[in-house]
Parts: sequence; structure tokens; C-alpha cells
Amino acid sequence: LGWSVAYQAARALAYHLMVALRLRLGYTDYIHSLYDTGTPDWRRHVEALRGIVADARAAGAPLVVAVWPLPDGAYGFSPYEFAREQEQAVHAAQAAGAVVVDLLPHFAHGRYTDFALSDWDPHPNPGAQRRAAAAIRDVIEAHGLGPSAAR
Repeated sequence: LGWSVAYQAARALAYHLMVALRLRLGYTDYIHSLYDTGTPDWRRHVEALRGIVADARAAGAPLVVAVWPLPDGAYGFSPYEFAREQEQAVHAAQAAGAVVVDLLPHFAHGRYTDFALSDWDPHPNPGAQRRAAAAIRDVIEAHGLGPSAAR
């Protein structure tokens, strides 16, 4: 246990030093960079999304895309640092022809602790996953894509 704690501490220190020296992007800047529409990476992401939608349509299956928000441990969703990126992801999926579930409105007024697994892990906890599943189910049913539509 002592070795892994020391390793993680050294790794965190190295990361923060690299960010401070501008040798590496910090988390927020990294997320913003992923959505830079002027980069070939973004264009490849959009093309891949269009291809996934086309493949799903060719197979006779609609594609439902759930766009999860990325909370900040200090602020949760207020202010929401990635509102532009959230909107951009929603728009890209809609433009590609997918049915989209924007999950931000379902979490925007909640606390970080209502969403995240822990103070250090912003992935959705079981309660947040249940809320998202209900929102996704509602969209699927509203579009007539649920199990009853297959009958």
C-alpha cells in the first residue's frame, strides 16, 4: 500500500509540475482542446459519428446518443465549465442524425456529490446512472423506439 500511495503522489506531483511549466495541458484545457473545431481530430470525430449513424441505419437500427455532462469537483455544474462543449456534442450528434439525450438538464441543478462516485472520481454514481437511464428511457419511448415498437 505504501508503494502505491508514494507512486500516485509522485505521479500527481509530476503532472502538476508539467501543467505549471506548460509542458502539458491541464484537465480543463485538455477537454476544451478536444472540441476545437479547427483541428483534424474534431473533424474525424464528426465523420466517425456520421459513419456510426449510417451503419446503424443500414442495419435498420436507430442510434440513441446520451451526452453526459462533466462535473467539476469544486463547483459541480454551477458554473458549468463545459457548457459550450456539451452543446457542441449534442449538436454534432443531432446533425449526424442520431436521437440525442442531453443529460445536462437532468443534473445541472444538483450537487457534485449527487452525481459523482467520489471526490476524486467524477464518473456517475449508481443514483446518477438511474436518473440518466430514466431520461434515456423517456426519450426512447417518446421516439417510439422502445421494445413495443419492435412488435
